[in-house]
Amino acid sequence: MITDNEFDREHELFSLCIERPREEWAEALQSHCDDSAMRERVLRLLEHHRDTPTHDSGFLRLDGSDPDRIGPYRILQRLGEGGMGIVYAAEQREPMRRRVAIKVLRSGYSSREVLARFDVERQALALMNHANIARILDAGTTADHRPFIVMEFVPGEPITRYCEQRDLSLNARLTLLRTVCEAVQHAHQKGVIHRDLKPSNILVMEEDGEPIPKIIDFGIAKAVSQPLTDHTLETKVGSLLGTPDYMSPEQAELSPLDVDTRSDVYALGAVMYRLLTGVPPLQLSGSTKSYTDIQRAILDETPPPPSQKVDGTLRRQLRGDLDWIVLKALEKRRADRYASAADLAADIRRHLDNETVSAGPPSRLRKIDKFVRRYWLATASVLAIIVTLSVSQMLLIQKNRELEIERDRASVEAATSENVTTFLLDIFKASNPTNADGGKVMARDLLDRGREKIAQDASLPDDVRLRLTLSLAKAYASLWLIIDTVELYEQSLALYLSSGTDDPAVKFEILYGLGHWLAVTERPQEARNKLDAALAIAALNPSVPPQRVTSIRGMLSRLEMELGHFEQAQAQAEALFTEMRDRFGIENAATLQAGAMLASVYNITADFDAAERLLQELVPAAHHATGEDSQYSYAMRYAQGALYYALGRREDAERELGLVYRHYLEKFGPDAITTQTIANEYALTLADSAAALQMLEHNVARQREQYGNDAPLLVDTLQNLAVIHLRIAGHETQAEHYLAEARALSEKISGREHLATRSVYFELARLHARTGREESALAFLRDVGDIPVYQYEASRDPDFATLRNNLEFVTFLGRFRDGEPDLP
Repeated sequence: MITDNEFDREHELFSLCIERPREEWAEALQSHCDDSAMRERVLRLLEHHRDTPTHDSGFLRLDGSDPDRIGPYRILQRLGEGGMGIVYAAEQREPMRRRVAIKVLRSGYSSREVLARFDVERQALALMNHANIARILDAGTTADHRPFIVMEFVPGEPITRYCEQRDLSLNARLTLLRTVCEAVQHAHQKGVIHRDLKPSNILVMEEDGEPIPKIIDFGIAKAVSQPLTDHTLETKVGSLLGTPDYMSPEQAELSPLDVDTRSDVYALGAVMYRLLTGVPPLQLSGSTKSYTDIQRAILDETPPPPSQKVDGTLRRQLRGDLDWIVLKALEKRRADRYASAADLAADIRRHLDNETVSAGPPSRLRKIDKFVRRYWLATASVLAIIVTLSVSQMLLIQKNRELEIERDRASVEAATSENVTTFLLDIFKASNPTNADGGKVMARDLLDRGREKIAQDASLPDDVRLRLTLSLAKAYASLWLIIDTVELYEQSLALYLSSGTDDPAVKFEILYGLGHWLAVTERPQEARNKLDAALAIAALNPSVPPQRVTSIRGMLSRLEMELGHFEQAQAQAEALFTEMRDRFGIENAATLQAGAMLASVYNITADFDAAERLLQELVPAAHHATGEDSQYSYAMRYAQGALYYALGRREDAERELGLVYRHYLEKFGPDAITTQTIANEYALTLADSAAALQMLEHNVARQREQYGNDAPLLVDTLQNLAVIHLRIAGHETQAEHYLAEARALSEKISGREHLATRSVYFELARLHARTGREESALAFLRDVGDIPVYQYEASRDPDFATLRNNLEFVTFLGRFRDGEPDLP
């Protein structure tokens, strides 16, 4: 956040440069300011002021018509001006000192409609309390009876300018827009539609280096469910309210139908189009077209898909999901758009997470429908010739039936959603800070309260109970509360079966989630049964995304490996990768996912040459298809780091795993399960044993606090702590302590035959061989069995040198019996 002193200093520097030629700005700032970040901010303000029309510029100088004060606020600068108001930067000194923005009605604008519209903005802002909506701080009337609003000062830039000047990546732009959608949804939940969403009303500021979007200017907002003021505000016929480039068809049509929240969805789609392509969808502002032509364009012209507005790599990135999302938001008919800003945000999130989006390519029927609407007269003439009345009647009957079914389905869905919303609001009332313990309620407390309420509320309809239980299962899963997660998925399956519901998509979600978490809790046989059932559903439902199918088949391959069926696991993983590559190509997400799984299987089976060849193909494919900063590229780096570590190339492994660890640490923080999993592996690659111990000890403490003492991840962390201690001379006792705890926990959770437990046995064999306990070392190796990677490691580990003449040990080494130990 920019402080008052920084703002004053920036103002001085801005004033120093504004009268100079553009080419002298950098030199003048360099000679008067040592703060590079401040120089950059002032340069942006100067460029913004010089290149932008007056109503959208950053600092504007005061003139004789501007007041020195408004109420208790000292006026500093004019920030901008619109059709009916002027916005000033001002300073408040009492009861606190802060920078504010004041919007005051222009002199002479005192008609009933303008006063009403200004009052609407004041009341709209007062209704909302969201981090990404500029807050209203005060309101009043000037000495000459003009109303004003005091708002949070937002030292930001329009979202499009912010993204373009910093050359933000596609994902970074989408993440910003998703945040904006969530803020708009908040406004809609408060009963307010913005009706003029556009880049200049979405400013982006920075706090601690992070971009924070803020929505401003609710000047033509409309109340959805309540009157905002005592005034009457009506749209005059023939008077467009809004900006043509971002205006929905129903606003342009001046229809007697009420404008609803889907108008803002349209505007968000237009802003998204601009962020992705650099141009608005129809480019109407500033044109010489007449009012009628502009209105007709908004109503009838369909913008091309965003991918057709760009070239090269960006075209490939936009084609598909992003084209579909934008065009769905920009549908001419409100019923065809996203139902809410939250639904648009959800699809953006799905795209960012590489999940299947709800939008899709227009069906043949929709294409025909659009064509008919645009060329209705010619189409009607042709149809009159080629279509008989009877066929038309049949189609009409069929369409009516479809509409009736859809209406009934929508009614049921609406009723269910209303029940779910009521239920959730009842639970979350406890988190209200005005309640006794509201400020102390944690996520786990709310989930537990919701779970208890579901169990006790006999009035809940079966479908609502099922939906809530499944949602809670996913919520518990996000907190890595494993036992609760499995229990809730099992309850969801029981509810589904007992309710007589026939919805394959819901059943798939339940079986997929239950199978995944049964695998996590080391219950491989049960997990395999559930995942096989989910796979059977997916085979009959093409709508199940390929990534989900790949994930299931990858998990099944992993389960075979954990059960010691290495040949079968490798065959399944190879078949899956080959199928995905032949079906979708090497750069597809499902193929990359299958390839990462196959690489991990190759590592366990010690087929390192095959792993290296595979990764030489996958790494550039992931970088090219998804960018070097994508989750798939980091998955490939992780697989490559694991391979380097297995081959003894510690420095290469540290480089690759270090990049992955720092990425996840920055993105998700140290408490995220993914970050901790990667930290466990990264610690093993560190040359500094003290730093590795510190990282792993912190992980142990976190995991005990977050997940209790029975978390499967804790086995891995304790084992890796032991491995690091074994690298330090004289630390055998500490290593044995951690291995004993890891062994007891893994045997309790997973049983003696699971791969995780046998991994602990191998480290115990190494420790016992080093400390001269040959018989017990051999006993542990018998428990490890014929796991290739441990045969490989034992053949090269100097700790096993004393056993190399033992026939049982030589037999254990299998195909690696001729390997030479890596002597210190």
